[in-house]
Amino acid sequence: MAQQASEPNSSGVSFQEPHFQLLMSQLSILTNGMNDVRALLTEQTKKIDGCIANVTNLKQENDKLQSKVKDLEKKLDGMSASNIYAEFAARNLREKNIIIYGLDESSDDLINVSVILTELNPSNTPKPSKVTRLGKPSSQKRPLKVEFSCREEAIGILSKKSKLSLKSFSNVKIKNDYTPKQREELAKIYQEFDQRKANGESLRIKFIFGQPTIVPGSYKRPREEDESPNKNVTKIVKPRPESSKNSY
Repeated sequence: MAQQASEPNSSGVSFQEPHFQLLMSQLSILTNGMNDVRALLTEQTKKIDGCIANVTNLKQENDKLQSKVKDLEKKLDGMSASNIYAEFAARNLREKNIIIYGLDESSDDLINVSVILTELNPSNTPKPSKVTRLGKPSSQKRPLKVEFSCREEAIGILSKKSKLSLKSFSNVKIKNDYTPKQREELAKIYQEFDQRKANGESLRIKFIFGQPTIVPGSYKRPREEDESPNKNVTKIVKPRPESSKNSY
């Protein structure tokens, strides 16, 4: 049977029907391929847009950190070498201590402290080298400074402070022994933290290389960073610095 010829086109060329069908089939394949390419390009564009947004966020955080570094440099410029050394030495000494708030005034402070320490670390209870009430006697409960022979003993208690469950010590809080300068820095950090949280930012406070720092809620700690001024202490800073009239 003879193949049916199509009508001549405008150029006077006629197509055989099988050839025409083959051409249409190939055009359909090309069209589908183009659609797949468009879909892939759209997906890649979305990924690139997401990467650009992440880079923008990182740049903003980097700008904030650089601003903080400049502020710290200005503070250091205003401090003499002797003051810097004195602050450094004071922080090292205080790392061996803890401060207990809310413990009733008593002549048996050492016994009460021993009960608390045993509750927190029964298998290896550290023995304090000195227990001292801070400030002059008054109607309020004075903070209690507990000194240990090494920083590791203080760190061990601070890392387990949330486990204190005795009802008789339900109002007791255990915290780091910060210098006045450290408490001032923490107060400023929390003030900025509250302001930014009120503006809708998702934030946390973490210690990075011993420095309290505001970070995004999705922040992940690099391995080289020290989690807090005392290793193995809380990862995220929640308690606020105690306000005290005593500049101990």
